[in-house]
Amino acid sequence: MTSRKVLVPPEEKPTSSTFYNHSNDPWFKDRSIEPSDITRMVETPVDLLEPPKSKHKRVPKAFGSLPVHAVYSSPRPVTIKNQQDWNIPPCVSNWENLEGYEIPLTKRLKAYNGRGIYDFVNLEINNNFAKVSNVLNEADQRAREAISMRLEMQKEMEMMKEKREGDKA
Repeated sequence: MTSRKVLVPPEEKPTSSTFYNHSNDPWFKDRSIEPSDITRMVETPVDLLEPPKSKHKRVPKAFGSLPVHAVYSSPRPVTIKNQQDWNIPPCVSNWENLEGYEIPLTKRLKAYNGRGIYDFVNLEINNNFAKVSNVLNEADQRAREAISMRLEMQKEMEMMKEKREGDKA
C-alpha cells in the first residue's frame, strides 16, 4: 500500500461524486444564511504534466567512520613581528584621495613612482594627449563664441521689439 495518489487515465477514471444535504445541518440553523439543499463534491482532476509539488531532499550517505576533527595548536601570544606581517595597508589610489576628490595630474606626476622621487627619465606621455587638449580648447572657444553671438542676437531682437512698440504707441 502506498501513500501516493495513483494516477488513472481520464477514460478509466470513475466519476465518483459525493452529495451532501445541508437542510438538517445544525450549523445553518443558528445563522441567517439559507443553505442550498444539496452540495455536490467532486475530486479535482490531476494534471499529469504538472511538476511535483514537494521536493525530495537527498540524504547524504553514511560514512564508514566519523570525519576527522580539525586539530588546532594551543594559542600562542602574538608578537609585534606577527602583527606587522599580518598588517594589510589601506588601498591607495593614484586618482582619488581619501575624501573622494580627484588628485590633479601635476601632483600625480610628482609622486610618479609612489615614493615622491621625481623620476621623469622613463616617463613617456603620448602625443595624443596634446592633440586631445587642443581639440577640447578649440571646441570650448567655439561654444563660447556661439553663446556670445546668441546673446547679441537676443539683445538686437529685444531692441527691435521695443522700437516697434514705441512706434505703435
